[in-house]
Amino acid sequence: MYLLTAAEKVYQALKNCEALSNCVIIKAYPYAKKPTRLRRTFITVSPAEAEVKNTALGGNSLYGKFSVSIDVFAPQESGTPVENGVTDGIVSAVLPLEPAEIKIGSFTANDDLSSFCAKCLLTFSSDIIQTQEDGNG
Repeated sequence: MYLLTAAEKVYQALKNCEALSNCVIIKAYPYAKKPTRLRRTFITVSPAEAEVKNTALGGNSLYGKFSVSIDVFAPQESGTPVENGVTDGIVSAVLPLEPAEIKIGSFTANDDLSSFCAKCLLTFSSDIIQTQEDGNG
């Protein structure tokens, strides 16, 4: 549930960001392909991965890292997501959520969509995670 919660917070932060108001921001899950040529920039948000470790012997003191994936699809006429300022908008929108790490890269061109694509990965960490068995989750 932490992945969906983190992805929802990122989604809402991007939707509320004025710098990204010209972009269409959607949830990428459940994932569905839609072949079409883009006229506007699309941003998809989806849960990516989780890593949880028990930091106490014989107890449930869990430390976790949760990642949210963001994919950007920008029409080739508007330039890459870096050139048109979308990646800067994403970073400014999610900084208040205090991610532990932000990765931006893996830029590609998609000729079927006439778009440039960029992958972003946001990683969040949590010191203590209460489990549902503890009654606090």
